[in-house]
Amino acid sequence: MEQALARHGVRPHIGCRTAGDETVLSMVRAGMGSAVLPQLAARSADVGSDVSLCVHELEPALPPRAIFLLWQAHRTHSPLAARAIENAVEVAGKIGERT
Repeated sequence: MEQALARHGVRPHIGCRTAGDETVLSMVRAGMGSAVLPQLAARSADVGSDVSLCVHELEPALPPRAIFLLWQAHRTHSPLAARAIENAVEVAGKIGERT
């Protein structure tokens, strides 16, 4: 993402890095700065209904990223793992329809 932003002449000042989207959102809510998050993170956190946050789509949009599900070949999935895979495919399909 940083490379794509740099290609458009955007060089953000990065004050903190964390892998936790909720941590990032908490910092933004506290007024500590802004954040660039993937759609999946913003939608899963229901950011659109949070009146303390304002969401803006990047223009021009960044190139889409690929997300993969991996598992060991020739393995039988537990019912929980099979359902998780079904959920991931379903959610990815819905996100794909919106874009």
